[in-house]
Amino acid sequence: MTLFSELEQDRKGRIVAHVDRRWGQLHGMEKDWGDKAYKFLLLTNSGGAIATLSFLGAFGKALNIFPAKLALFAFVAGVIFTGVGLACAYHRFARLYRSYRGDANRFFKDELTWETVLAEDEKRSRGPNRLSTTIAYGCFGLFILGCLSGGYAVFVAAGNP
Repeated sequence: MTLFSELEQDRKGRIVAHVDRRWGQLHGMEKDWGDKAYKFLLLTNSGGAIATLSFLGAFGKALNIFPAKLALFAFVAGVIFTGVGLACAYHRFARLYRSYRGDANRFFKDELTWETVLAEDEKRSRGPNRLSTTIAYGCFGLFILGCLSGGYAVFVAAGNP
C-alpha cells in the first residue's frame, strides 16, 4: 500500500478528484435524505392533526377524552418543532457558508494560510448537529405519541360512552 505522499503527482490529482466527487455525492445524499425526513415529519404530523381534528368534530364526546386532546397536542407540537428543526438546520448551514466565505476572502487577501482555512472549516463542519438531530427525533416521538393517544381515544375511550 502506497501512502498519499509517496504517489506520483498525476495519480494524486486523480485521487483528489475522486475524493471530491465522492464527498459531493455523499453530501448530496445526506442533504436529500434530510429533506425527505423533514417532509415526512411535516406531512405525518400535519395529517395526524387533521385526522384528530376531524375525529373531534365528528364525535362531540371526544372533546372530553384526554387522549384525544393529547393526540392533537402531540401532532401540532410535531408540526411546530419540525419548523424549529428546519430553522436550526438553515441557520447552521448559513453560518457554515458565511464562515467559509469569510475565511476564503481572508485567504485571498493574504490574511490566512490555506491550511488555516481548511482546518477552520473542518472544525466548524465536524460531526452531526445534536440539536437538529434531537429535534428531528423529538418530532418523530411526538408523531408516535399522537398515534398512540389517538388510537387509544378512538378504540378504547370512544368505545365506552
